[in-house]
Amino acid sequence: VRGIFVYDSLSGTVNELTEGLIYCPYDENDIHFSFQIANEVVAFMATRAGGDEPCATDRNFFTAATNGQNLREISNGLVEMPGPKPLSPDGTTIGFAASDGHDIELYVADVATSVHTQLTKNSDDEIEYPIACTGGRWAFPSFDGTNFEVYLFTPGEAIRALTAGQTHFFNLYWNPNCTKLAFQGIENSTAVSEIYIYTIHGPADGTLTRITENGQDEDLLSDPWNPAF
Repeated sequence: VRGIFVYDSLSGTVNELTEGLIYCPYDENDIHFSFQIANEVVAFMATRAGGDEPCATDRNFFTAATNGQNLREISNGLVEMPGPKPLSPDGTTIGFAASDGHDIELYVADVATSVHTQLTKNSDDEIEYPIACTGGRWAFPSFDGTNFEVYLFTPGEAIRALTAGQTHFFNLYWNPNCTKLAFQGIENSTAVSEIYIYTIHGPADGTLTRITENGQDEDLLSDPWNPAF
């Protein structure tokens, strides 16, 4: 039986975080997620349901401390779909996609309270998962009826659009100190992919800069803020 276990090197004890649960590692749509650890918090997917295929019909996020304590179910009653790194770097929030019964929407959940914030209200099931940065900031593309624009969610603040125009934006990357976002954009008029950077100056202020203007397709194939890029 597969599960999530924590080994305490001081006491030599092993605790099973998934005891009493059915562990649900995720491997669909090119996303492979088994568990994630951030700031001494472990996040994984499981279900309390029975039946023949419980992970397909009732999977939810659970979190626990790395010492095996404080198991929490982070559930909103939806079948949740994780991105590759759903847990924020500080271990306080989880971002994911889920079906609301009609469309696939994006959500962020508070680990301590299980309170969910719905980020999107789409009529389009083509999604990109939200990406987190330290301080609770989440960036995500969302369809506005014409294009995929980039939005910013910070707990306690209103969701705000970082882009607007005839461009389809996708493939987002935070810089290490969470002040800049790099992403691709395909302009509707030219169908050419260019690279953009959005610099955050304050809660309601920022600058969008297109850093390539050569008329050639440009791709962010890996994290541009990584020194190895």
